[in-house]
Amino acid sequence: MGTVAKKQVDRLENFLFLKEKKAITPLLKVKTKGNPKWGEKILKSGKAAAVLLAAGQAMRLGCEGPKGFFPILEKKSLFQLFFEKVFKAQKQWNCCLTIALMLEPKYYEEVHNFLKKHDFFGLNPQNVHLFSQSVYPMMNGRKQWFFQKGKLQLSPDGNGSFYESFVKSKVYTAFEKQGIEHVTILPIDNPLAEPFDPELIGFHCKEKNEVSLISILREDPQEKMGVLVKEASKISIIEYLDLQNLHFQPKFSNTNLFCFSMKFIKRVSQKKLKYHLIKKKKDQKIFYKYERFIFDSFSFANRIQALCYPREKCYAPLKTKRGKCGVKETREKLLNRGVL
Repeated sequence: MGTVAKKQVDRLENFLFLKEKKAITPLLKVKTKGNPKWGEKILKSGKAAAVLLAAGQAMRLGCEGPKGFFPILEKKSLFQLFFEKVFKAQKQWNCCLTIALMLEPKYYEEVHNFLKKHDFFGLNPQNVHLFSQSVYPMMNGRKQWFFQKGKLQLSPDGNGSFYESFVKSKVYTAFEKQGIEHVTILPIDNPLAEPFDPELIGFHCKEKNEVSLISILREDPQEKMGVLVKEASKISIIEYLDLQNLHFQPKFSNTNLFCFSMKFIKRVSQKKLKYHLIKKKKDQKIFYKYERFIFDSFSFANRIQALCYPREKCYAPLKTKRGKCGVKETREKLLNRGVL
């Protein structure tokens, strides 16, 4: 094992820990309306930006490469869809908006060249930033470090690495210099998500939250979504893989749509979030990844609140080629909302 790889493994083994769990109770009520007028003022003032979590791969959609390349329509990629949303928001509020993309390192140049080829879909290149997500060693089906041709295999280590990766990159400094105070976070595989949602941003700022999140009512106890609960009187999220330990049925599901203060991001980047061992399957072969979850940071927030949106307004997950979260179903949801 090379020196760099050994350091990564040692660091991972040292930081693989579980935080102390406090009493978990149901979250029974959240607000259903934000403050869009306040949000519009923030957007026009240039104090808000967006980060698109785009390190996911399109394997389960039957394609190679980053998920952002996937054609949500025959000639429109997910990247184009989100960039057009930003362009539309700029025209609506007569302002310049900034967006950053968190990418898997091996696709960084490819994505940059793709955006450049398409003239950043009408956005000013100076307002589009890219940064790489950190990676960690993978394990094979026997839970041993995964080597191929003598090389330790690495993989993106979950959306929880956003804080550290973002702050270490030049993008965080660029945001600071630009006077940005609030950052919305959204995943590439939810094409109904709005990069600049004035209702969420207004709610976040008016309530002086460090963390604001969008939830939806839980429809099915078996659906694979994390849930909102209260932990030590503060909103917390439990991933669906751990729900068997709950003694109650949660009311709200997590959409992974957030708004963070820049100060919160900086503070969490200096913390050590726990790693989760996640089982994956590719070409009928089992392997394991260590991932950090973005919401494991919420215990560090001084003030956190949630909104509840109608599901059809904000949530259309694109996970697989077919099925409930498949391509056909997602396109239908987008058409029903007039997005496509």
